[in-house]
Amino acid sequence: MTNHPPLSSIVKSGRLSFFGHLVRMDENADVSQVISEPPTKSWRRPPGWPCTTWMKTIQGDLSSSVIFVNENENENGEKRENNEFVN
Repeated sequence: MTNHPPLSSIVKSGRLSFFGHLVRMDENADVSQVISEPPTKSWRRPPGWPCTTWMKTIQGDLSSSVIFVNENENENGEKRENNEFVN
């Protein structure tokens, strides 16, 4: 129909971009602590709210995408090239 990407892929791209900013923040920042630590035992989701969290959505986005990995070694311990992609 059009030459534009689907809206879902645009939203997914924005979500992953924002997640990248959060991950690179100082680990002492409130945001870093919120996304890395589980909620307290006394916290409960209000009735009627969806069970899917933002982090579960990000994990789903990452699992269905090709992720650029900039690490020194691959899964087999071999030296990885800087432009190697992982599914």
